[in-house]
Amino acid sequence: WLPTPTLDSFPVYDFHPTNDGLLIALSGGGIQKTMNEGETWRSISVEEGLAGNTFFTQFTQIGNTIYVAARNRVANQKGGIFKSIDQGETWEVAYDSTLSTPDAHAIIHVGNRLIIGTDGGIYTSDNGGGSWQWAAFDKGEARYYETRCLAANGQTVVGGSGKHVYVSQD
Repeated sequence: WLPTPTLDSFPVYDFHPTNDGLLIALSGGGIQKTMNEGETWRSISVEEGLAGNTFFTQFTQIGNTIYVAARNRVANQKGGIFKSIDQGETWEVAYDSTLSTPDAHAIIHVGNRLIIGTDGGIYTSDNGGGSWQWAAFDKGEARYYETRCLAANGQTVVGGSGKHVYVSQD
């Protein structure tokens, strides 16, 4: 293992390979990209002018579209889901008012369905983030806990929150 030059930001949360490099999601530092195996890093701007309080948490990809989850600790700034169709060079919002929380902690996909873990439970989108549906749980309190991690194994999805682990096979 060899270190790469110091990044201009806070801890790394996730990596995502592209056809021409590597993206990293940073806590408080946005998204950075290297195209030369970590010799140099550059910041990638994200639509909405997100400031340093945005925590980019996890990537996933469907076809040529890369998605990243983000959360924000400042009420008047947005988090949510962003997408890129150009190898992570530019990003745009991938949510609308049907996503009732701006804080996304985790994102995965099963087939063409996006699945995100938020401050208010799990949401799904079957149209690339154009609209979102809350995944209703048997336990009413589920919408009050953050879903911080998601994993998929075939069609089985597992989500973890502060108090519960949820499993879905559909």
